[in-house]
This record gives sequence, C-alpha cells and structure tokens, in this order.
Amino acid sequence: MDEDSESRTINAVDSGLLELKAAVQNLNIQIESVQSRIKEYDRHILSPSYLSLTLSFHVGGQRRQRPR
Repeated sequence: MDEDSESRTINAVDSGLLELKAAVQNLNIQIESVQSRIKEYDRHILSPSYLSLTLSFHVGGQRRQRPR
C-alpha cells in the first residue's frame, strides 16, 4: 500500500467517525427534546388546575360528559 492510498483510507475513516459523532450528537438532541416534552406534560397533568378539572368530571366513579 502506498502512502497516498493509506492517507485516503485514514481520511475515509476519519470522515466516517465524524459522521457518526454528528449522528450521535443529533440523537442526543432529539432525546433531550423528548425528555423535555415528557417533563412538561408531567407538570401539566400534575398541576392543581388540571387535577381539579379532571376530578370535577368524575362523580361517584362515573365520568360525566364535559359541557360544550
């Protein structure tokens, strides 16, 4: 294997590693976004106003229709 061929091989490997690193970083960003949405949803459904609203539609174990 000549020097140019080795250099091209190393550059291809370096390029592949950089692409993999970028893909992992993008995946981490997506995971953080999903986790953030889950936390926001949890805060919403555990808020006193949401719980109060939800409980007001349940009477005696039966669900009432929401007024329109």
